[in-house]
Amino acid sequence: MNEKGLLIHKHFTPKLYLALKNLFIYIALIGLWVWTVNMYAVFGTGWIKFAVALMWVAGAIAVWGIPEEREQTIKETKWAVFGYVLFLVLYRLVIVKFSQFSPDQVGVSLGVNVPVASATSALGFAQNILMIVSILTPVGFCLWVGQKFKVNQGRKKKDEAFSKYKGIRRNP
Repeated sequence: MNEKGLLIHKHFTPKLYLALKNLFIYIALIGLWVWTVNMYAVFGTGWIKFAVALMWVAGAIAVWGIPEEREQTIKETKWAVFGYVLFLVLYRLVIVKFSQFSPDQVGVSLGVNVPVASATSALGFAQNILMIVSILTPVGFCLWVGQKFKVNQGRKKKDEAFSKYKGIRRNP
């Protein structure tokens, strides 16, 4: 254990340990992304690959454009991409499992009669949720990045205005 409470080998410096840890996290995240794209076949290569790349690019632009918030933006981008990809993986696993049951099996488990049309529409509803979430999450992330720029510009203008007015007050 080192002074920060990290369990590391005696030949590793804390900086090297953190760099290797971050590298592993990003490699694992990219691997999960590629796996998800392949899992979703045409939808994955047509949309998910583009959506995640869009989120990475938007995060990179924010890191470049707002250097004061670099560390926080990097973390937020990483977790946003991870949450999005993890949701897609878990959602697909649930949908695959859910689609294995017939309306009769669902009806027996619930103790009610489930018409075939209802079961079919439930699966269609689940697909619509996938489409909505898979599109709105990257769009929402990009809007969030845009909002960061707006807030940053507003803060700069406010600081400039205050410094201007302070200068006027001091030098009448």
